[in-house]
Amino acid sequence: MNAPPAGAHGERLGRYTLIRRIATGGMAEIFVASSDGPDDAEQPVAIKRILPEHVRNREFLTMFMNEARVAATLRHPNVVRAFDFGSDNGAYYLAMEYLRGQDTRRIVQTLALAGKKLPMEIAVASAIGVAAGLHYVHEKLDNDGQPLGLVHRDVSPQNIFLTIGGDVKLVDFGVVKAVHRASNTLSGVIKGKVPYMSPEQVRSKRLDRRSDIFSLSIVLWELTVGRRLFEGVSEAMVMNAIEELNAPAPSQMTPRYPADLERIVMKGLSRDRSRRYQTAEEMRTDLEEFARDHQLDVSARHVASFVRSMVSDDQAANSSPGPSVVQREWERAVRRAQTPTPEVARPEQAVGSKRAVWFAALGVLAIAGFGTAWFAGRARPREPPPPVPATPVIGVPSETAPKPPTPKPPPAVEEELSDPLPPPTGRESHRDRTGVRAPRSR
Repeated sequence: MNAPPAGAHGERLGRYTLIRRIATGGMAEIFVASSDGPDDAEQPVAIKRILPEHVRNREFLTMFMNEARVAATLRHPNVVRAFDFGSDNGAYYLAMEYLRGQDTRRIVQTLALAGKKLPMEIAVASAIGVAAGLHYVHEKLDNDGQPLGLVHRDVSPQNIFLTIGGDVKLVDFGVVKAVHRASNTLSGVIKGKVPYMSPEQVRSKRLDRRSDIFSLSIVLWELTVGRRLFEGVSEAMVMNAIEELNAPAPSQMTPRYPADLERIVMKGLSRDRSRRYQTAEEMRTDLEEFARDHQLDVSARHVASFVRSMVSDDQAANSSPGPSVVQREWERAVRRAQTPTPEVARPEQAVGSKRAVWFAALGVLAIAGFGTAWFAGRARPREPPPPVPATPVIGVPSETAPKPPTPKPPPAVEEELSDPLPPPTGRESHRDRTGVRAPRSR
């Protein structure tokens, strides 16, 4: 079974017309499409189409369709709505609501390149919204009233979307969970999400809702601190850090980090599941209390104002089919970050820094040349001063009058006449017998 080639403008997929491709990942490609409404009105939707290499995996397709059916039943303000799925000419797809805005990963990338951090109220508002959506998903029941036991398994900055209307949406249900349950042939699909796994997820143990709480706590740590929590040169090193190391307290990275927020984050990051929040609702309640106590504006109106300042009207930032320059530079900046709030130099700043280095070097050379000439002038021998003839002192009382001259003056008088300058002090060097001033001691 072969999937059709990448969609062009006007391609039909079921009852949808593809307009443009906005993203491509390891599992699927996403398009903006128009939907034929009941009154022939075109409604914008997002279409996620499975890539051909996964279409040939029957186990993956079965799990994807099962999860898509569940995702289509989710109805919550903080969960992206998936309202249709199916196949057309061998291409399997999932139709979802089209969101206008940006995910938190891209927002943080843009801010980092400008030397800024995500505002605290936006980070907390994002975590509150995600926690609310997760609790709804975790509590979802089937038609018989039995818990479905849903776990998102991929709570990460790229799956937390902020809309220009001020909504916080948890996205990417269905496909990610299907990948985690699929066969080993899909082992490389989750690349890039390892830094947000829970310890039990790294150990391939049975997961429950507390795994999503750990992942959300990683995201909250990073959004409020401004750097990656679990890092390594390879995925194996990152997984080992998650499994073996306790997360550092945010206050160790950021001065004046709120103590009550740190308590919330560290509780969610406990490697022992029994010590974490047992439900996302508990975490959301504590976050809302923290926002009230610190008078943080976590309203939808404030989130909307912030997102509009980050996103252009034409959504140009989301139109690139591949990784953007902003994304690549952010990944490099995160790997180089050594401080809680890394400052990333912009191109014009880098040019200015090079010029400053050149000017500084020229200044050092000029000072060195001037200093050499000065020392050479000071070290040049000078003629000794002519001897000063003794003159009679008139009007001096008899007790201070000079004694009659003797055939040979005392040595003290000879030294005084040979050096008429004041006697040397601790900071002033003296003249030697040749009249050359020795260099000042330093």
